[in-house]
Amino acid sequence: MTNNGDEGDLSATVTFAIHPPSGGGEVLLTDEVFIGEDAAGGGTGLDASAAYDLSGLLDAYEAHPIGADTEHKVFW
Repeated sequence: MTNNGDEGDLSATVTFAIHPPSGGGEVLLTDEVFIGEDAAGGGTGLDASAAYDLSGLLDAYEAHPIGADTEHKVFW
């Protein structure tokens, strides 16, 4: 995550949701990540990182079969 602002009490909201055809837009996980640790770098520096394992949250959903070798992702 990159923050173009200054150091300070800044955070980013991370939200994972499952969309059709596997889900109906349900939010699986929401988190706040602190991003105000370092000085502004003109949008070129990494301000934070976080790792998430959603496998347990996705167990309740059936994977949608994908044809050929094409895979689609939705990022907002």
